[in-house]
Amino acid sequence: MDERLLMQTLEQAGGVFLRVGGFFMAMPLFSGPAVPVRVRLMLALAVTWMILPVAPPAGMALLGPEGMLVAVEQILLGVAMGMVLQVLFQAVLMAGQMIATAMGLGFAVTVDPVNGVSEVVLGQYFQLVASLLFLALDGHLAVIRLVAESFHLLPVGLGNLPPTGLETLLRWSAHLFSGAIQLALPALAALMMVNLILGVTTRAAPALNLFAVGFPVSLSVGLLAVMWTLPVMARLFEPWLESALMTLRRLIGLEG
Repeated sequence: MDERLLMQTLEQAGGVFLRVGGFFMAMPLFSGPAVPVRVRLMLALAVTWMILPVAPPAGMALLGPEGMLVAVEQILLGVAMGMVLQVLFQAVLMAGQMIATAMGLGFAVTVDPVNGVSEVVLGQYFQLVASLLFLALDGHLAVIRLVAESFHLLPVGLGNLPPTGLETLLRWSAHLFSGAIQLALPALAALMMVNLILGVTTRAAPALNLFAVGFPVSLSVGLLAVMWTLPVMARLFEPWLESALMTLRRLIGLEG
């Protein structure tokens, strides 16, 4: 009897760990190479240890013939929950890249420690601000709470993937473009006006060195536009985060 109870506990802990581990694989702030694998593993184990006492028993044995399918399903569900937040942060990164390209800083590229790829410096700065806002708004606590609630609505077992999960993710991915344009539009409009004025000036005075005059002007106006954009980001990020949490609730079936 004790041996069977021990096996059930291990199987339940394994199912919880796989879903939480998949979530940390895709969640921003933890998914990049800047966070060592050991740290992510320890975080996943710590969250699993907190969720395990309140998680319902596993619907089937993970060590049985269908255990591999159950494991893959839990990892996919965790990754899907992490991708909802990933879209939010990628929208901020895309807005920074569009502004940097318009102001002439598209060549200022460095290695992004979060994603492990080369990104525009201004985009990384926007993403860093978004990360600080996410932590300041206790987004990490709200997300972990939803991960814990997902085990009551979608317990560990085969066939518990939400049927509309893919559609929910695709609809939410549209915010990657609408959110980025909404954040970058004021700066892009100001830079477009600068380019229009420089174009008319060059047409009127062909001897004017456009590169010597236009680049410092575009850069100066772009930096001012970034200063105007940061307060806008602070106001926009909170409703974006609420929308992301709403999408997570819809993904796990908490809301229709």
